[in-house]
Amino acid sequence: MTQQESADGIVEILKNATSDGERLVGHFEILEVDGRPSCSWSILGGDEVSDLFAIPCHQVASLLGVLGNEVRLAILRELIVSPKSVVQLTEILGMRTTGQAYHHLKELQRAGYVADKKGDKYSIDMKFGRIYVAALGLAWNAHTSLTRGDER
Repeated sequence: MTQQESADGIVEILKNATSDGERLVGHFEILEVDGRPSCSWSILGGDEVSDLFAIPCHQVASLLGVLGNEVRLAILRELIVSPKSVVQLTEILGMRTTGQAYHHLKELQRAGYVADKKGDKYSIDMKFGRIYVAALGLAWNAHTSLTRGDER
């Protein structure tokens, strides 16, 4: 499926659902990750929206809590571009020791954001990396709304 076909499918789902007055929650992203196209989307409607709000808070906190750290966010930003070794991450991010990078990588791996190492390089696992991308989009939206005074 091409990126355009994916985007067209999302638009069609949204058109149908909104004409029926259905509640929807969703996200999509189309971007290049590690030199390859990555397309992901999810749209929840009807009872799924109620199920979404019934997810135990501790599960949500464990997935989102790891993103509440600037160093981890910077690591994910670097890994979306391309896989990197711990030495590369330490240098790029200006860390004093590789131990600092290993500590944050371990937390990101535990939460599912970073895939198992291939050779000496770490890479982002887009099954969870899409949470990071969605959080970036929401942060940008909130920031631009605040700076423009919009109410969204």
